[in-house]
Formats: sequence, C-alpha cells, structure tokens
Amino acid sequence: RRPRAEPWWINPAPDIDFHASSVVGVMPGADACVPVDALGRSTWQVEAGSDRQGLRLKGPSITLAPAPGRASEPVLPGTIQCPPDGQPIVLLADAQTIGGYPRIGHVAQADLQRLAQLRPGETVCFQHIDVDEALARQRAQRARLARIELAIRARLAR
Repeated sequence: RRPRAEPWWINPAPDIDFHASSVVGVMPGADACVPVDALGRSTWQVEAGSDRQGLRLKGPSITLAPAPGRASEPVLPGTIQCPPDGQPIVLLADAQTIGGYPRIGHVAQADLQRLAQLRPGETVCFQHIDVDEALARQRAQRARLARIELAIRARLAR
C-alpha cells in the first residue's frame, strides 16, 4: 500500500516563537528629540493597562528633550508615542487619530498583528529597519497569506 500525501501544502512551521521575546521592526519617528537607539537597546515588558487602543510598555525610561507648547499631531496604528513618564505606548487598532505625545517610532505594518497578540508580562524587542525592509516584510506576509488562502480554497473545493 502506497502512503497517501495530503494536498495541504502550507509550511506548518510556526511564524512566531511564543517562548521568545517578540522582535518587531521599527522605523524612526517624526520627533528628533529622542536618541536613535532608545527603543532598540532594551527589552520591553507589556503592561496590564494595555488594550486595543495601545500597547503600554515598561522598561528603562526614555528621556526626551523638552518640547514646550507641543501641538497634537496625526497618529495611526503602529505609531510609538512616549508620554512624560518615558514608558512607550504602541498605538493599536482602536487608537485615536490625534496625539500630543512625541512620536518616537513607527512599527512595520507586518509586525502589528503580533503586537496585538501580546499579553501582560510578555516581552518585545525593537529592531531598527528602514522603509525598504518594512515593505519587504509586508510583501512576505501578503505572499504567505495568499498561499494559505489558495490552500484553503483548494481544500474546500475537494
């Protein structure tokens, strides 16, 4: 009797190692008042106050240059803001559209879904990337999702 091969051709390897700190790509923010490596040199822990609006992080306090009279500016999911206590907040799906805290970075869109899955006490590290790397991550994610969709459609058509 010949072994039967399943037509399920999705790589079963997990995309995420749930036992390690999540590493997400971040691009520099609009505010130059923050050291370039302030996010990338530490591991950040997710705080219990996190929700669908923002992932509150705890770690070494980020010291910002004073910015008196700061006006609110547009923000979107993935924006990393730094309130006066120096503990960053990554804006998520239900984030406001305007924020007054300095924008110190922006998470690559392909990494946002992973951040949204983190629970209090889990950790995250930021890796500095450029726009080209962020776009490459997004293309790879879309290609994987397209393969999954094709495999599901093929399976359902049987």
